[in-house]
Amino acid sequence: MSLIKKPEMTPQRLAANQANGPRSHGATTPEGLERIREANLRHGFYSKAPDEALEKLGEDPEELKRLVASLNERWQPADELEERLVRRQARAVLWMERGDRQLESMSVQQLEEMDHNVDRLAAEAKARYEKVLAGLTSLEYATREEDYCFSNGDLLTFDSIYGDVRQGRPADICVLLYRLVKPHPPKEPKDSASGHPPDAGKGTAPENDAEKVAQEPGSYRGPDPLPGIPVAEGRERQQVRSELRKLIKEEIEAAKAARVRRGDELVETTSPYFRDCIAAPTHKGAALMLRMEEAGFRQVKGLTALLITLKKKRPGSLEEE
Repeated sequence: MSLIKKPEMTPQRLAANQANGPRSHGATTPEGLERIREANLRHGFYSKAPDEALEKLGEDPEELKRLVASLNERWQPADELEERLVRRQARAVLWMERGDRQLESMSVQQLEEMDHNVDRLAAEAKARYEKVLAGLTSLEYATREEDYCFSNGDLLTFDSIYGDVRQGRPADICVLLYRLVKPHPPKEPKDSASGHPPDAGKGTAPENDAEKVAQEPGSYRGPDPLPGIPVAEGRERQQVRSELRKLIKEEIEAAKAARVRRGDELVETTSPYFRDCIAAPTHKGAALMLRMEEAGFRQVKGLTALLITLKKKRPGSLEEE
């Protein structure tokens, strides 16, 4: 008993079914019938047009005819039954070879996909390492200045290389960079009476716009110091800058070595051993093709044994006598 309740057949529903029935008669034109006949052709086992099925499966019907002629000469069929068995043996041979060919096609497809992925990974790795090396080289060049101060531009460059993940040497570089932010000028003591710095207003006016901007509060465009990381001042800045440049150079060499290692890994994919492993029949249809090839072999073997038996039982044969 079905657990799904069918809709009640009302007179209106019955009339609609009768009206729609003649419309669903399928293809009627020769072109439509041809498309239906060729649709969903996968192996041609049950095709009523064997020659056309062979063509659709990438085989030459003439090859089947040559094989049938060769097997007829080999077995010399004595009646229609033996002729049909010989023809079936020929088709079984093609069936077996078709499974083998399709397995090879799957292996080729897997290798082509691997080559495509390797090319993509190589291009991505090249772009990534070039970006890292360009950023590190830019930082190293900037730190050559004696009065170097960590700027917002350098911060963007550093973040573009490492993002939020900073461990090991990159974390040490980050700390040294923040130690080289521009130190704030010392606060001037204020006059207790007026509340203004001593000699306020007695200095000379700035001579140009650059000097004016330098004297304006907040004119330095750089990151703020981080809590817990003291800003280096005086001679200490030169020591920090030297240590920073050393770490950046080490990171550049490490990036170059990583690029070489990655290149070697991608080159490994071109070795015969690696490609043989990739070409192994792991495709989702490989198991089906293996069974198809084995079934074809068993059929050829069984038909051969049957034809040998029939040949021995022919009237006048040595076995029959």
